[in-house]
Amino acid sequence: LESERRSSAAELAEARDSEGRLERLLGVVAGNDAGFRIDVRLLRGGLPWPTTQGRMLRGFGPQRDQRYGTVTVSHGLTFTLPRGESVRAIAEGRVAYAQFFKGYGNLVILQHGTQVYSLYAQLASMLVHAGQRVGMGEPVGLAGADGGEGNFYLELRVAQQAQDPLLWLKTAER
Repeated sequence: LESERRSSAAELAEARDSEGRLERLLGVVAGNDAGFRIDVRLLRGGLPWPTTQGRMLRGFGPQRDQRYGTVTVSHGLTFTLPRGESVRAIAEGRVAYAQFFKGYGNLVILQHGTQVYSLYAQLASMLVHAGQRVGMGEPVGLAGADGGEGNFYLELRVAQQAQDPLLWLKTAER
């Protein structure tokens, strides 16, 4: 039991470290908001889901681990998708980052202007590159093998603050 506790504590420390590195990365990629046709904030509650397949495993906010009695905070949504399933942009944007990122795997960050970013992580492969413009619904990556813990993660940030993606996505598709 003590060994499991230590392992859980190490995983939590690694997750916090990854989150801190992501915060710094977002500070670096934040740039010019000019050139976007529409303020994506106006579409809040009406954005399309990044996938039509699979199921959501974990939601946004505090998550309690029943086994260890610990609480962690999820800044996004974790899904399990069929292998090779396309992951699509939830809104028009510019690819601010598209590389492997420790703790997040293959990570694509789209900048939607007005300091709004969507993050697509744990991708098997990325179909976009930094600087590329993508339209709403265009593929940005593919889901990989399901490891039981989910194989796709979506996060949405406004001015570097995590937002519940469920408040931004269409409710009819939930």
